[in-house]
Amino acid sequence: MIYNNNLVYSLVDINFAVYLCKLLKAQHTPNSPNTSLTMEGELLAIGAKYQKAGQTQQAKIIYNKLLKFDPTCAPARHRLGIILFLKGDPIGAIKLIDSAIVLQPDNTIYYMSLGKILQIENRSGEANAALRKGMINFLNITQIIARLHSVPEYYSVLTILRTDDISAVQKHRN
Repeated sequence: MIYNNNLVYSLVDINFAVYLCKLLKAQHTPNSPNTSLTMEGELLAIGAKYQKAGQTQQAKIIYNKLLKFDPTCAPARHRLGIILFLKGDPIGAIKLIDSAIVLQPDNTIYYMSLGKILQIENRSGEANAALRKGMINFLNITQIIARLHSVPEYYSVLTILRTDDISAVQKHRN
């Protein structure tokens, strides 16, 4: 990939292949388990730059190539799902984000993305379930942080949020 003053230049397939070879060669050491992880992170970063620049077709190409290399790359599945949704393919988006969730079931962002797409598609029951799972994951993370910081206030808020008791929420607000 060619970077020049923070600009990203489009690549044809041959340049992309050359780039991948250089990346692998530069990062590969015999028996190194991190080679594919480093390449995956680099490709995700490239795709994100394209996506942020509004070049969704190039981002889509990067994510698809990454998935050919590693079909279990949940972030690529999620990001490609977002692109599909924005391009008018909610069914494809839902399938991809669902598959990302299967691969990384503790990822709050995946559940929230799925929930929002389902909400927009007027599938409120499924949307609520996805959003709830996302919030539970988030609360679990928050609870861990609270334990690390030993802040008692977190516990009462988490307990209230984990229950569906509206009166407890109202009592806590007062």
